[in-house]
Amino acid sequence: MRDSELVGDRFVIDGDGRWRDLATGRDIELVLRAIDGRWRAWERALADEWHDGRSGRLVDFGRTGADAWFEARTANRRRRAIDGRADTLIAAALARAMNRGESYVRVGGDARHRAGAVLFIAARAARLAGYVPLRASLPLSAVFERVLIHRHIAFLVDGKRDRAPAAARWWRAASMTPRHHLVIDCSARSDAGIADAAAGASQP
Repeated sequence: MRDSELVGDRFVIDGDGRWRDLATGRDIELVLRAIDGRWRAWERALADEWHDGRSGRLVDFGRTGADAWFEARTANRRRRAIDGRADTLIAAALARAMNRGESYVRVGGDARHRAGAVLFIAARAARLAGYVPLRASLPLSAVFERVLIHRHIAFLVDGKRDRAPAAARWWRAASMTPRHHLVIDCSARSDAGIADAAAGASQP
């Protein structure tokens, strides 16, 4: 992956010139526009689309830098509508972990929110909380990883293959910088829908 400036604290251009989502490792379609008088209306429309899932492709949106905004969409993957409580519950779990100095948050979803939906929600919530959301098993260049380590990072776990890399990367980041790094485990399952299953443990 190319050593590049982050857009929206989440998206970079890879070596093939394609936009890549650090939270999932997937290709995305990214639109960048200058902030103008239409931004508030667009923001409301995108927020509605985010929750109702009508396009099935919106991944994230918001401001980037001082005078621009972005919207990012999956190239071909569709998702369902998002439980209206999901954003609030996951954001509250992240806030508690930050306030308590904890470094592990586990969230769960029912059948409706499987297939990566919890990961999408957690990634956006982490970005809005000031973290760079990073899929724990995503390969990065050594140079780019050294750049990221000076940011607050949320290492995302969405299956067994992410667990060992998440622990290793968290320990490395914690030993090199005083920034608050976090592991968000999105692989838990709950019959009650999206739920904050646990926020605890001082280390992953």
